[in-house]
Amino acid sequence: MTSKKIATKAPKKASGDPEVNKMPAEKGETPESHTARAALSLQTQATIAIDCVLSPSFGPMDANVIRSELVSRSKQVIGGDLSSVELMLFNQAQVLQSIFTRMVCRGSVDANSRESTESYLRLAFKAQGQCRATLETLANIKNPQPTSFIRQQNIAANQQVNNGAALPAAVSHARTEDSGDPANELKAMTNEQGQRLDPETSAAAGGSHPAMATLAASHRA
Repeated sequence: MTSKKIATKAPKKASGDPEVNKMPAEKGETPESHTARAALSLQTQATIAIDCVLSPSFGPMDANVIRSELVSRSKQVIGGDLSSVELMLFNQAQVLQSIFTRMVCRGSVDANSRESTESYLRLAFKAQGQCRATLETLANIKNPQPTSFIRQQNIAANQQVNNGAALPAAVSHARTEDSGDPANELKAMTNEQGQRLDPETSAAAGGSHPAMATLAASHRA
């Protein structure tokens, strides 16, 4: 009795280890630099993440096809076509809204437990805040605010500042006399007036005004 050999299929490559190093090599590029360029490529890294996250739902996927699609969409965004970005933000807002609704429903079901209700509602409000921020970003992309340029104008008058410059002696003396302390001047005037009005001080009679001299006895009334 002869035994038949059963043909076995080659095992499929694990979806968590996508073959993304098959990107075209540039002219004159060494295998080492080609592998490094493929590993550091942003599209390659995004491909690995997408494959790991979505493979449980969609099954094994061709990583190179995913990468080619990412490269194509990247070129659109760089060229100014933001339709894919707008669609992504809108779908993310929809998902966040679904999370908000789900958490609110769970909180209402467990209404008998205060701690559980507060936990679900806290998660619901976080999803609501993220949804609002996502929609705000989408609105800014659709309707960007105009940029305003404000030119600052210096309206100060011309001023001359003399730092340490020696002034002429005459000017310096005049400024010293003019810039005296008002309190000292007032004090000097007060002292002078006080000396003139001091009743205890007898002033000598002066003869500089003969018309105001004392009348003789014959001219008195």
